Amino acid sequence: MTRPLSPPDCARAIGLALLLAGTACTSGLGQLQTARTVPKGEVRHSISGGYDANSIERDGPPWLGNFIVQYAARIGAAEHVDVGVKVFLGLGGLVDAKVQVVDGPRLALSLLGGAGGAFDAESGAGVVHVPAMLLGSYHVARWFSPYVGAGYGAFWIFNYASTQDVPPGSTAAPRAWHGDGLLMLHAGFELGSPGRPAFLLEYGYLRPIVSDPGDHYAFATNHLFLGGIRF
Repeated sequence: MTRPLSPPDCARAIGLALLLAGTACTSGLGQLQTARTVPKGEVRHSISGGYDANSIERDGPPWLGNFIVQYAARIGAAEHVDVGVKVFLGLGGLVDAKVQVVDGPRLALSLLGGAGGAFDAESGAGVVHVPAMLLGSYHVARWFSPYVGAGYGAFWIFNYASTQDVPPGSTAAPRAWHGDGLLMLHAGFELGSPGRPAFLLEYGYLRPIVSDPGDHYAFATNHLFLGGIRF
């Protein structure tokens, strides 16, 4: 059996620190980057915030838990390759690598893949996340670069619910182990010259397309509205 989650459920599963820190259960799922990699040996940081709009009904104030705060850093590892780290769900981290496969004077295309997770020691609940993404960006002008991203995010939820949550007479569905999957689409733009502080705006669309009923967790469709600074 499976059931949709409300933000209070999410807070219990991943930890009350998420709400106390002002982050939503989608923190760390924004991209806020173009397809171009960071030059070898250089480091870029980004701090962003925004709002997650979805159809989940909640017991408390409708806006509480929907605000997103996200920190990320990217390090140039080699020519056309960089490595990123960012806070994931407020309690964990996510590491990824981006490889730029097209480096035109204006057009750039990159492949991105990573892995991460979050764990709440108090409840024992945790999540493992593996994203894969194709990013594309275009230099309209030196200071203006729109970008898009499309990919798939796999999630494995552990210890969210126990058999005690199964109603009498019901049988819990077995775990399928393929995890839950989200279609992840992003579109945004960067205002600023390369190597200098820049401002980014992004819209993200996260839609569940695969579900594992055995983890007792059901994702909702999320619309992310994000803005941030890269420096």
